Amino acid sequence: MKPNEIKQAISNKGYSLSMIADALKVAPSAVSNVVNGNARSERIAKAIAKLLEKPLKSVFPDIYSSSSQPKVVKKGEQREKCVVELRQLFAVAS
Repeated sequence: MKPNEIKQAISNKGYSLSMIADALKVAPSAVSNVVNGNARSERIAKAIAKLLEKPLKSVFPDIYSSSSQPKVVKKGEQREKCVVELRQLFAVAS
């Protein structure tokens, strides 16, 4: 679905992006960014798909369309992975 279609479908159900944000205890911009494709959050994407009663890959086909669903890396996990890579790089360089 395109961002405007997702927003319209949410509105048709009587909800708004800010209501979803409140329910998930996240910033409204986080929900907006996921809907608009500017950020990824599996938790937010799954909540939207559940609200719309559609499979995740039909709501966000660009992200979840492959047969092996990509793992959405959380910021903390991503940071730790980068730190480990940097430590390895710096150890080789010194």
